[in-house]
Parts: sequence; structure tokens; C-alpha cells
Amino acid sequence: MTPINDKHPFYFQHIMVDLETTGVSPDRNHLIQIAAVRFNLQTQEYDPNLFEVCLSPTANFRCWDEPTRQWWHDPERQPLLDKIIENGISPAIALDAFNIWLGENPPPLVFWGNRNGFDYMFLQSYFKDFGKQFKFDFWNSKDLLSYTEGLFNGAGKPFFRKKDLTFVGEKHNAKDDVLHQLKYLFMCEQKVKGLGVWEMPTLLIEVSKTVTYLQELEISQEIFNDLKALPEHKRSPVALEMFDEQQATLSDVELSLETFDLVE
Repeated sequence: MTPINDKHPFYFQHIMVDLETTGVSPDRNHLIQIAAVRFNLQTQEYDPNLFEVCLSPTANFRCWDEPTRQWWHDPERQPLLDKIIENGISPAIALDAFNIWLGENPPPLVFWGNRNGFDYMFLQSYFKDFGKQFKFDFWNSKDLLSYTEGLFNGAGKPFFRKKDLTFVGEKHNAKDDVLHQLKYLFMCEQKVKGLGVWEMPTLLIEVSKTVTYLQELEISQEIFNDLKALPEHKRSPVALEMFDEQQATLSDVELSLETFDLVE
């Protein structure tokens, strides 16, 4: 994933969204956290100016589902719930802030949710209940898991599961979940379409920056050895030069060609 700071927000017409709620009913339960990230699916660039807000579960026409309440009160998740509740603001103000982040009169936006029937419908219901403009259309929304399953089925390749991708951050914190979803989408696109390192200029720029970034992308010594073995017309001299400079440090990076299949 390549963060881009110098583009107008409308350059990124795809919006990945993740929600945290007090149940699974869009019309009955509270929405307590929204996170979103803008991205360009074709170039695999994203806007690092993420949106994230916590909402107070105070609407008297909504409630907690008891199983979900018990799930949140698990000792591992309770501290996150406490933080969300502590930082919660009025839902009306939170929805206004989201619309400001999306921009005034944006071009048609593509809504992405992990499971669209949940995220889209829940968010739409909240905007309707609080009398706010909802800037997405259902016909222009995508279900992440259905989309990625379709990619692999269409290509006849084994499905790459999201749980097989290393999670960075705090699980069930929407701002970390939404970045994980975006990273998963980009990786699936790369694996199915068989992109080689030499075909990804935006990735090559990032490879040169830090070993930390290389660890995040899970690029291995083995991949670059394979790159060196390619016919000369398929090699990327830039990639090889950058890798040679990092060779000593990269020995500590634990990766596999199977996990991040950049070279066929």
C-alpha cells in the first residue's frame, strides 16, 4: 500500500469503511465507532488522512444486544470498549464530521465494507435516523469478502484468507480493522493478477524507504532471489539495487513467497 499526500481527496473515489456496533441489527442497535480510508483501487494508493470517530450509545431508540454486550465485556476487549465510550461524541456531530471528511459534492463514491449487508445498511440507517445526507448509493457499493472470493474463483486460484494476513494494530478497533481490510484487498489483487515487482512502480518507491515497510509488505529474500534469476528484460534494476543495499538487514525479515506471491 502506498500512502499519497499530494492528491486531491476526490482522486480517491473508493472508500473502505469499518464499523463497531452494539449488535447486528442496523435499525435497532447502536453504532459506536466509524473508521474510513480513501483509496485508488487501480493504482493501490491510499490517502493517509484516515477518518475515525467514536459515537456515544445514547440514542433512546436504539439498544445493546445482550450477546454483543457480553462479547465486548470480555477482558481482552473491555479496555477498547472503555476507550470508545470515553471518546464518544454525539452521533449527529459524528455523522456531520464524516460528511465533511467525504467532501462537498464529491464524485460518485464506491463504498466498501467487510460484509456490505452489514456495514452499508447500518451506516445508512444511522444517517436516516439522524436526518443527515448519506453520500453513498447501494448500487455503487462492494462487499469485500464476496469481491475477493470472486477474484480467486474467477482466476482458478486457491483462496487467500484474510486471517492469513498478519494483523497490525488492535483488533476490533475500527481504524486498525479498516487498514487491515484495505491491505487484504490490495494483496488479493496482486496475487490474483500475478503482478511482478518490476510491474509495480508505486511499490518500488516504498521498498527503498525502510525495513519496517518491507516487513509490513512481507517481501522476502527468496522473492528477490527469484527476481535476480529472471530474464534480463523482466528484471527491475531499481529493485535489485535497493535490495542489495538492504541485504544485511533483510536477513531478519521473516517472509515467504507463498504468503506474498509477487513472482509467478
